[in-house]
Amino acid sequence: MALKSENLNDMALFCLKGLGVSITVQAPLFFRGLLRQTLTAWKISSLDTPNRPMIMVLFENGDFTIKTDLMKPVPSRSDLIDTLNEFFLCLAYLSVTRIKGAKLLHCAAFNEDKKNVVVFGKKNAGKSSVVLS
Repeated sequence: MALKSENLNDMALFCLKGLGVSITVQAPLFFRGLLRQTLTAWKISSLDTPNRPMIMVLFENGDFTIKTDLMKPVPSRSDLIDTLNEFFLCLAYLSVTRIKGAKLLHCAAFNEDKKNVVVFGKKNAGKSSVVLS
C-alpha cells in the first residue's frame, strides 16, 4: 500500500467488534483499511457519536504513536508493521480485560495438513524457530 503524506493524518473514529467485545479506535483512515485486511473475523464500523477512543494511533513527526490507558506507554515506531504489531498487542490486552476468564498465552501457531498446531514456551525458547522449520 502506497502511503501519501497528505493522507497520513486523515483520522477516523470507529468501533472494532469481535470475540464478544467492542473496542473504540481513533486512527488514520489508511490504518483502518489495514485493519480491515488483517482482522477479518472482526467487524469494523464507523461511529456517528464522538466516543473517547480506547486505542489511538497517531502519525507525528514521521513516527507512529499508539496511546491507550490500559498499558504502559507504547514506544513510537517509524515502521508501519511494528506499529500494526503493537496495535494487535493493545487490542489483545483490551479484549482479555473484557472477557471473563480469558487469559493471554505466549505462543506461536501454524497450520499443517489441515491441523492447527500451537507451540508454547517461555520468551526466547525457540517457538518461532519451530514454526519456521
